[in-house]
Amino acid sequence: MSLTPATVIGVDLGGTNLRAALVDRNGKILDAERVPTPPSRGAEVVGEIAALVRRLAGSRGVLGVGIGSPGLVDQAMGRIVVSANFPEWRDVPLGGEVGRAVGLPVFLENDANAAALGESWVGAGSSFRHFVLYTLGTGVGGGIVLDGDVWRGADGAAGEVGHVMVDPEGPVCGCGSRGCLEMFASATAIVRMAREALEGGADSAYLPADESGWSRLAARDVWLAAREGDAVARSVFHRVGRSLGIAAAGVISLLNPQAILIGGGAAEAWDFFIEDMMKEMKRRTYSWLAERTHVLPAGLGADAGLLGAARAAWLGVGRAGDASRR
Repeated sequence: MSLTPATVIGVDLGGTNLRAALVDRNGKILDAERVPTPPSRGAEVVGEIAALVRRLAGSRGVLGVGIGSPGLVDQAMGRIVVSANFPEWRDVPLGGEVGRAVGLPVFLENDANAAALGESWVGAGSSFRHFVLYTLGTGVGGGIVLDGDVWRGADGAAGEVGHVMVDPEGPVCGCGSRGCLEMFASATAIVRMAREALEGGADSAYLPADESGWSRLAARDVWLAAREGDAVARSVFHRVGRSLGIAAAGVISLLNPQAILIGGGAAEAWDFFIEDMMKEMKRRTYSWLAERTHVLPAGLGADAGLLGAARAAWLGVGRAGDASRR
C-alpha cells in the first residue's frame, strides 16, 4: 500500500500572477509555486498551468486540479464564458484543455467564489453556515455561502457584491452603472477619493500636494497617512466604511447571514473604516438583526482563492467517486 498522502492541486489564475499549491485533505499547503501570467492570455496560459501542475505533482498522489479563474464560469462544462481580466476569452474550455494536458480531472470555479469556498473550509468562515465575503482589492469582489455551499445563482453570476449600488448619484462604474460599492470601497476608489480631495484643495501633511505626487499615489499611502491621523485620509476611510455599511445592511436584510467577512488588500485599513461601517449597517437594517451578524476580517489573506480552488478539486473528486459507486 502506498504511504503517499492523497492531495489535490489548487490554481489561482490572476491577471498578474499564476499561483498553484499542493494541498492535502485538511487544507494544508504542502508545496506552492508562483509564476507571471503569460501576457498572451491564450494557449500559453494553459501550458503554464499544466507546467505548474506537473512540477507540483511529481510522483505524488494527486487526485485532481481546481482552478479559480476571474469571470463568469460554467462549472458543469469547465468553461470560462467571459472574463474582464481576459477579454479575448469567450467560451474557453479551460478545464478540458488543462485536463487533457495533465491527465487529471480539472474543476473550474470563479475566483471570488473560490475565495469564499476557501474561507468556508479553513478560514474565518469555517464556523458559519451562512456568510457573505467582501474582498477589497483593485475592485470589490465577493462570494455568498448559504447552508455551507457557495451560492452561484441561476447563471453562475451571484455574489457580485461590488456592483451593488450604494449611491445613485455616485461616479460611473466600469460595469456601466453608477455609484456601485466598488467605486467607494476598492483600492482604486481609495486613491480616487483621496486625489479628488487633494485636487479640491484639501490640506494634508502626509499626502502629496501636486500632480506629480498624485499620479503615484497608492491606497497604502492613504492608509499610512490615516495611521498618522491625517484628516484627508481619515475622511476617505469614513466614506469606505459608510459605503460598506449601506451594502452590508442590504445583504443582511435580504439573506440574514451569520457573518460578513472582509478581506483583500484594502482591508488592512480595517481600524479606519469598521466603526463607520457598523454604524451605517445598524442604521439601515433592523438593529437586532445587525447586532446578531458577526462582522470580522477574512482569515486566509492572499491564499483564500488558492485554497478555495483546492477545495473545489476535493469536492469534485468526491462527487466523481460517489457517481462511480452508484
